[in-house]
Amino acid sequence: MKADLEWDFAKLYVAKYFPEESKQYVLDMTGEIVDWFEHRIDQLTWMGDETKAAAKKKLDTLTVKIGYPDSYDFVAYLDDVEYVSPADGGSLIENRLAACRASSAYSCSLLGQPVDKTAWSMTPQTVNAYYDPTANEMVFPAGIIRGVFYDPDASRAYNLGGIGATIAHELPHAFDRSGAQFDENGDLNMWWTQEDYANFTALQQDVIDYYEAFPLPDGLAIDGELTLGENIADLGALHCVAELCGSDPEALRELFDSYAASWAEKAPRANYDYRLRMDPHAPGVTRTNAVVSSTDAFYVAYDVQEGDGMYVAPEDRVGIW
Repeated sequence: MKADLEWDFAKLYVAKYFPEESKQYVLDMTGEIVDWFEHRIDQLTWMGDETKAAAKKKLDTLTVKIGYPDSYDFVAYLDDVEYVSPADGGSLIENRLAACRASSAYSCSLLGQPVDKTAWSMTPQTVNAYYDPTANEMVFPAGIIRGVFYDPDASRAYNLGGIGATIAHELPHAFDRSGAQFDENGDLNMWWTQEDYANFTALQQDVIDYYEAFPLPDGLAIDGELTLGENIADLGALHCVAELCGSDPEALRELFDSYAASWAEKAPRANYDYRLRMDPHAPGVTRTNAVVSSTDAFYVAYDVQEGDGMYVAPEDRVGIW
């Protein structure tokens, strides 16, 4: 009996929950977001032409993986792994170890071989997403392209606030402190000029200060340095999708409501104590309130005025992208 059950399950999951139309919809939205960032790079006053050209080269060579692999050949090695049922004397641990040994042997066989850019390291049913600077790729499994993040029957504004903001969050990681170390091929190569990276570092301090001053309940506080990369990505993402949404207040309200719903969470105090010390992501309440309060379109959508609880003066709003 085969041991690649998670990938067999992946095919069943995709067939039931992720039609081709949804994949194409999200691919098209991703293209809009990439185009927005390319235009945004041209507008930056703190980045010089040399770095801009390198940044746009990263965008041009970016690999985007949506939903599921086009081929499952990269896990074909698991077809030869047999596991033994408990009735025949097998155990879960022994079967798992057999699959792990096969995986390790396959990984070793790849040494010195061309990189297979079609391979996935995350199963389609996974509820997560990432940007990998060593591959210059963004991956959005089918598991995250549903529910509160994506509804095929919902409006464009709703989906921009959900999966759109998620996509637009991953892209700035290509240009943050980590992404700056890897070029368009994923090779370790600082591609910024020293002057431009110094400008970027100075702008980062404004983001650190903004988040560390942003209020949390019960005397909790954000570590602005720890969460810096994710905060920059959140700010850039919402700026992007809000501009793509347009200036209609009703549509913007739907976008912001969708965005806020995607970060709704409930956790005990001990969980927050741990995450605020260890997690590079800010808590959901901060990823919502701090980000929308620093996004100009939020003030248009809800007619937020000075004196309102979530008002931040224009000169105090932060964001790099």
